[in-house]
Amino acid sequence: MAGEQERMAASAWGGGESPFAVPWPKLMMWLFLLSDALTFAALLSGYGAMRLTAGLWPRQADFFNITYVVGPMTFILICSSATMAVAVGAARRGDRGLVVRFLGLTILGGLMFLGMQAFEWTSFIREGARLTGWAGHAEGVPPMFSALHAGGRRLHELARAGIEVPRAPRRVRIDAIELLDWTPPLMRLRVACGKGTYIRSLAADLGAVFGCGARLEALERTRVGAFTLADAVPWSALRDGDAAALGARVLPPDLVVAHLPAVRLDPAAADRLRRGQRLIGREADALTATIPCGPCRLYAGETFLGIGEAEAAGLRALRLLHADHPRSRPVSC
Repeated sequence: MAGEQERMAASAWGGGESPFAVPWPKLMMWLFLLSDALTFAALLSGYGAMRLTAGLWPRQADFFNITYVVGPMTFILICSSATMAVAVGAARRGDRGLVVRFLGLTILGGLMFLGMQAFEWTSFIREGARLTGWAGHAEGVPPMFSALHAGGRRLHELARAGIEVPRAPRRVRIDAIELLDWTPPLMRLRVACGKGTYIRSLAADLGAVFGCGARLEALERTRVGAFTLADAVPWSALRDGDAAALGARVLPPDLVVAHLPAVRLDPAAADRLRRGQRLIGREADALTATIPCGPCRLYAGETFLGIGEAEAAGLRALRLLHADHPRSRPVSC
């Protein structure tokens, strides 16, 4: 037994020099501590990167639950380093039984650390998915204070009379939800959505999902299609401006649907569409040969008529503009 211990102590594992001019036990100890530090740094860096790129934040209660795990994880890392050092010392003395026991404790600590790490990651991803899961089509219930009708009356009229009626969910489209600021208890979001989306209902639904309740504090529409606030006219200019100044700010109506393909009609075809008739046969095929089936812009020469739809059966009008008489002054409120 003594001879075996002497051979173990004389070996590289028992204290011989490594290729880096450092004893093997000390080198292994430093490598283990370095791997622990790098793992912990990668964990925190990963959290920061996910929060910055996703713009999301977990529920407050779950956030503290996740944070509390960091303490035990640090303790496990220290204990694992200590048991690894004891195992190295036991190997140096040739005590195989002690090496097996403390190496087993080191492996157990490593598994516990990986388990807690997995808990942190999955908890954060699950909480982040609470917001990302809203992207796409969803069913939204309109609020009572809205202009929708129920039984011949607007919902906001019923709500002001203290009457609440059931509202059927409506299919809405939410393209993105971005967290701009989180100063408890206020959360500022940027929402890109389709028509018919009530942000008040979205705020209430988010509060229900997070389990804390929420209501809308303020709302600002920053974009409609291609038009932004930079294209808007201040209310003071609408209220006090003269007709000539406001007329110079009016944009052509077809700019709203500039993304649709254009179809130019001769006077006879334009007149038939104005009367509600559908263009069929060779005439329609010649007009729609270069555009896909679907909505399109209709023109009579250079005059914008409205929106039509190209179909396999021909061309029909969907929405046409009416030639109202121009006003000599702004609309009064």
